This record gives sequence, structure tokens and C-alpha cells, in this order.
Amino acid sequence: MMKIFPFMVLLMLSSAVAQDAKNFTVTIDGIAYAINPGEEISAKSKGGQDIVVALKQNEFGAFAKGGLSFQYPGKLSVAESEIDTDVRQFLVASATGTVLIVQQYDAINPSSLAKLMMDQLTKESVAAGAKHERRDDERGTGPFRRQIG
Repeated sequence: MMKIFPFMVLLMLSSAVAQDAKNFTVTIDGIAYAINPGEEISAKSKGGQDIVVALKQNEFGAFAKGGLSFQYPGKLSVAESEIDTDVRQFLVASATGTVLIVQQYDAINPSSLAKLMMDQLTKESVAAGAKHERRDDERGTGPFRRQIG
């Protein structure tokens, strides 16, 4: 029992510290304040005036980089990685498992990869008994209409 007690104290202390952790910092007149979305903090300006600062997460986020732009729900986050010299991947994900993958190809035509990518993304679900249906589609308007799939 004595060996477990120090571990329990350490666990309780780390839990208390984790609850006070802040993920963002806002700087007002050169003074940094830790804050999380949805919180308000009180601060003083250099002139001594009391001010209240609130950090609010937008309903939608916007991403724009290298000719690619899109909007996404604000509670999600975007991570970027370079898969190859000509392929960049943008992963939009939530903590609960919602995932959107956008890949940007600079030097190759990715249409030949569509079947391979779908097979790789769904193989575990299909192995567990899910049904996989694939059909070609067309997207775009006017002269930009193209076959997908």
C-alpha cells in the first residue's frame, strides 16, 4: 500500500496541473496572458485601464496556401505534410474521428490513384463486413467538367 501512495499523489498533482493548462497566449501591451477558447481574462493596458479580453473560436476556419483554399468547421484543425516532392497532404481532423484528407499533386495526374486510395482507406471496414460501392461521377461546370473516378 505504501508503494501506491506516492504514485497516487503524483497522479493527483499532474491532474491538477493539467486542468490549468492553457493552449493559447494573447499578448497585450507586451504582457503575455494564457487563455483558452471561450474564456475571458482581465488585463491592464499600459495606461492602467482595465480591459477584458475574450478568445472565441470561429464557427468556420479558412485555409489558403499554394493555390489551394477551403473552409472547414472551426472545431477541426488542419495539419500539413509533404508526402513527396510533388505531393502535399492536408489533413482536417476532429478529436472524435472525423477526417478529411486533401492531397495536392503538382507534377502528376492523381486520377489513376483514386481506386488505390479508396481501397486503402476502406480495407479495414470492408474486412469487418462493410459494403463498398464505387461509381464514377462528373464534377465541374462548362469547359471545366471532368470525369471523376
